[in-house]
Amino acid sequence: MISLTQSGIHKDYILQASEYGRGHYGVVRKATDRWTGEEVAVKVISKVGDNGGLETHLIQREIDIMKDVDHPNVVRMFACYESRSHFHIVMEPVTGGQLLDRIVAKEHYSETEAADCFLQIISAVKYLHQIGIVHRDLKPENVLYASPDPDSPLKICDFGLSLKSDIEELEAGRARMWSKCGSPDYVAPEVLGRSGYGKECDVWSCGCILYVLLCGFAPFGQDTLRKKFSSICRGKFNFPSPYWDHVSDDAKVRRVEEGRRL
Repeated sequence: MISLTQSGIHKDYILQASEYGRGHYGVVRKATDRWTGEEVAVKVISKVGDNGGLETHLIQREIDIMKDVDHPNVVRMFACYESRSHFHIVMEPVTGGQLLDRIVAKEHYSETEAADCFLQIISAVKYLHQIGIVHRDLKPENVLYASPDPDSPLKICDFGLSLKSDIEELEAGRARMWSKCGSPDYVAPEVLGRSGYGKECDVWSCGCILYVLLCGFAPFGQDTLRKKFSSICRGKFNFPSPYWDHVSDDAKVRRVEEGRRL
C-alpha cells in the first residue's frame, strides 16, 4: 500500500524542466527515479500560488483513492510526497494524449475501434466499482492513451471528483451520493435529480463516451445548460444522419433507468 511521505520528493526523484501537461491543479512534469533510472510522471500540486492551491483534504482524498488502484486501464500511482508548499504525486508516464484528441483527429471511430475502446474503459470502471470507487467525471478528456501508438491501451485518469464507499453498500445500491458534479455533456440524469445516485452514473458517462466515439460529437447538443440538462433528464437525444448511417442498431441502445444499464 502506498502512503503519503512527509518529506520532499527530491531525495528519490530528479524532476526535469520538461512537462507532460498542465491543468487547473498545476503541472505534470517528467522525472527520473534516482535509484532505478525509471522515467515517471510527477503531478505537482501547489498548496498556494497562482492557481490558488487546492484544498488539502481534497488532494488527500484523491491520493487515498488512487493508492489502492491497480488495473491496466487506470493510470497507476507509484508514490506521493507532501512538503510545506506542495504535493508531488508520482505516476506512470502516459504519453499518448487524450482520447478526445484522437477522436477529433479521426472525426469518428468505426464500430470495431469504438468497441475496443469501450471495453477497455468499462473494464476499468467495473474494477473501480468492485473496490468501492465511483469516478464521477468520466469523459474523453479523462481517458488517455498510454503511448502515441495507434493500438496503445487506454488509461482512465483524474480522480479529483471520485468517491470511495463501502464495497457491499455500493454493490447493493445503498451507497448514495448527493453532490452535483461531473461534466455537462457526460453527467447522468440522476446526478441532476434530488434522490441521490449510485455507481450507475459512471455507466451513463461511458455510454456518452461511446456515442462520441461513434459520431465525433456529444449526444445532447450545444444548447444552453438548462436545455441540455432537461434533455439529459428526459433521455432525449438523436442519431442524426449522415453521422449515424454507418452505425448498427445494437450500438444505439441506451437506457435512462439506472437499473437497466450495464
